[in-house]
Amino acid sequence: LSLKGIIYSGSNHFTSRFMVNNEIWYHDGISTGAKCIKEGQLDDFEGDLLFKCKKKEAVVVIYGV
Repeated sequence: LSLKGIIYSGSNHFTSRFMVNNEIWYHDGISTGAKCIKEGQLDDFEGDLLFKCKKKEAVVVIYGV
């Protein structure tokens, strides 16, 4: 299984990152609207960097085939 997405929570608001072809995309319905922002390559994020995102903590991690 490989990492497909992460949902973050903080300040009564949810955001997410999802992974496609080793790229990481960020989404926040309030600040990015309908757009997703590319954050880089999955290989660039080491250790615990994926478990926090803009002062929010990971609450759901999604794996798939």
